Amino acid sequence: MKIFKEIEFNFDKEEFKEEIKIGDNKKLLKNLENMLTEVMPIINPKAVYEVSYIQKRDDEKIEIDDVEFKSKMLSKNLAEIDRVFPYIVTCGTELDKYMEDVTDFLEKFWLDKLKEEAMRCAQEYLKQHIKEEYKIEQMASMNPGSGDIDLWPIEEQKKLFSIFGDTEEIIGVRLTESFLMLPNKSLSGIYFPADIKYVNCQYCQRENCPSRRAPYNGEH
Repeated sequence: MKIFKEIEFNFDKEEFKEEIKIGDNKKLLKNLENMLTEVMPIINPKAVYEVSYIQKRDDEKIEIDDVEFKSKMLSKNLAEIDRVFPYIVTCGTELDKYMEDVTDFLEKFWLDKLKEEAMRCAQEYLKQHIKEEYKIEQMASMNPGSGDIDLWPIEEQKKLFSIFGDTEEIIGVRLTESFLMLPNKSLSGIYFPADIKYVNCQYCQRENCPSRRAPYNGEH
């Protein structure tokens, strides 16, 4: 298992301003700059991954490091693959703690968006690390709970977390009783080498999703 607790946080401030839609409002721009001055030093994205091997498989399920996952799509995607990379990335707990004392609704919105940027930063760092470390040209990822409900059920999240042990101790991420992650801007899944581009969104029927990265495919 490899753990990264000191990932440098980088983001495009101008793109961020466009995303939160504050335009040229001088007061809002000043408030944003003041907030960033305070929080930038404490933002600490984190990541953990494991190099894992497939032990058993059929059309319905697949066994990785003695953990059995039930997903037809996961089995299909890993049909000719032996080594995979279970992972968890997170924005870190620091911004959640900072937000406990924030009462302004707009500032909370900005901070939540900043948490999302921190999570993306950790995800990109980890992806590049795995590709370089293991000489993989192209990777794809599957995530419990993404896509349609039967693609890879969110309940499988608990099994994925079991590969790592005490994830809250390792990188500060824990599961709720409904299998959601805290901090909320965290992501878990399995990276795997892929000759074709796979995106969970291809198998999700949710319309008008702001995070959609590919059109609905309609076939499982």
